[in-house]
Amino acid sequence: MSKRHLFDSPDGLVNKALRGIISYNPFLALDEANRVVFDTKFDKSKVSVISGGGSGHEPAWSGYVGTNLLSASVAGDIFASPSTRQILSAIDQVPSDKGTILVITNYTGDCLHFGLANEKARARGHDCRMIICGDDVSVGKRGSLVGRRGLAGQLGVLKVMGGAAGAGGSLDEVYDLGVAFSQQIVSIAASLDHCHVPGRTEHGALLADEVEIGTGPHNEPGYQKLSPPPSPEELVRKVLTYCLDESDPERGYVHFAPGDETFLLVSNFGGMSHLEMGALVDELLDQLAAEWRMEPVRVFAGFLETSLNAPAFSVSVINVSAAAGNCSYSVEQIRGFADAHTGTYWESMTGLQSQRRKRGEQIVTAPSQADEEAKSRRAAALDEAQDVKVEPARLEAMLRTACEALVASEPDLTRWDTVMGDGDCGETVKTVAVSLLAALDAGVARSGSVGRVLAELEDIVESKIGGTLGGEIRPVPPTQGWEAAPSWTLSFPLTKGKGRRELSRQGVEGCCGAVPSRPKGMKAAAGQGDLCRSRVWRRAQGDPARPGRVGSEGHCGGAPRGDGLD
Repeated sequence: MSKRHLFDSPDGLVNKALRGIISYNPFLALDEANRVVFDTKFDKSKVSVISGGGSGHEPAWSGYVGTNLLSASVAGDIFASPSTRQILSAIDQVPSDKGTILVITNYTGDCLHFGLANEKARARGHDCRMIICGDDVSVGKRGSLVGRRGLAGQLGVLKVMGGAAGAGGSLDEVYDLGVAFSQQIVSIAASLDHCHVPGRTEHGALLADEVEIGTGPHNEPGYQKLSPPPSPEELVRKVLTYCLDESDPERGYVHFAPGDETFLLVSNFGGMSHLEMGALVDELLDQLAAEWRMEPVRVFAGFLETSLNAPAFSVSVINVSAAAGNCSYSVEQIRGFADAHTGTYWESMTGLQSQRRKRGEQIVTAPSQADEEAKSRRAAALDEAQDVKVEPARLEAMLRTACEALVASEPDLTRWDTVMGDGDCGETVKTVAVSLLAALDAGVARSGSVGRVLAELEDIVESKIGGTLGGEIRPVPPTQGWEAAPSWTLSFPLTKGKGRRELSRQGVEGCCGAVPSRPKGMKAAAGQGDLCRSRVWRRAQGDPARPGRVGSEGHCGGAPRGDGLD
């Protein structure tokens, strides 16, 4: 893996990239504060389709904004989901008379934040729905509590949904198509090595004589390491077998009947040469025809959903005929949606270069109305009777000590999360700490109000922190009372379409697995004034009833066991 980068620090890199991407298309605009790229020509009489996720997967998802594809996209930090507030801003930027559909890949942080945004949008009276795409067959049916993680097969879902929305489809029609299509995808990745994230010192890597099958797009460990590496032909054979062998009880997710029309998607993770990608597609098509009697009617190949500079690829096969059988559109109509020209950054922008706009006109810098309303509500709702006051100098000293300790812990947190997750935990915690230190410099603790500090911390987390951790560490609103803290912070929907409250379910571990599995006990402790001691003790000690447990939620959930994860 190459460890050299033109931009060695992730600081400001995402916003800089988004400003560059919109320069290719004069019809795009950027809400820079919320990292939302949106189509200024979006027709509100049509269904709006919004997607997004962590940065580092470009052109997913900002590169898919344009006619007949996405109405807007929202970007988080590198490999970390965007925050709830960012997603709500995306919904606000492309209002639709018919409704909005959020389409995401199945990762815990995305499910948390897009799920919360979906609920909040619906509470405001907006007809909003959500589709979660999980297509990775390397995660077996019994291998994860949260289902299959998402790979580049999602692009097929976005492509046909965008085409259907552009053709004037109703909310029900477009939504049903997306659900049907997402359920007929099998995908898997293979990697020669992992990617390198700018600014990080801790990275996993493969040995020179290893190839990994089932690698995740955030450097998650794969399902199987092969040493010595197989020939290209044998590697393709293994990849297709994992995807298409219906006799495999763990991975036989989709049935392909003789004569079913299929799409093939082959995604470059970022570090494969165009020469090798062309040869890879050729080998895939040869083996599909010779060994599986399958001739895809459409082939999409190239940079679809990348993983920074990883020398890796993913293969997705979609059963279009089966999808058509579960929605109101025919196979012919779905092919037409897939063929619709999108005019996006992903496709050639040559024809639009003659209509250039000044760069400043494309960047929206003002905060959204929703942000201002949220701040006003928090300020008005702070009840002095429920507030807790601490001597100001002592409060500030405690907070500074804690923040400085968190900043110092970043390398260890990053290293640990690199082993069991996607490596962003340390940077996330550091961002919170640095932002709170800046708020302390601005005087947030001068009144001694713990409630005001928590309100500021909530604003920091909602506006700057994505990822699973961002959803788990949101402080309790002062208006809900301190006794509500344990249950409130554990009550987020981890979706999967079932409305489950995964984080509060006993025996399920994530990055905050040390948060107790018994919220009632925490609530009782809160009433006795022992909330902080109880929470800190449990986070430090873990749950003594469950020693040796490893994470099973978040990116941990998509990581197959073995290969040093014990």
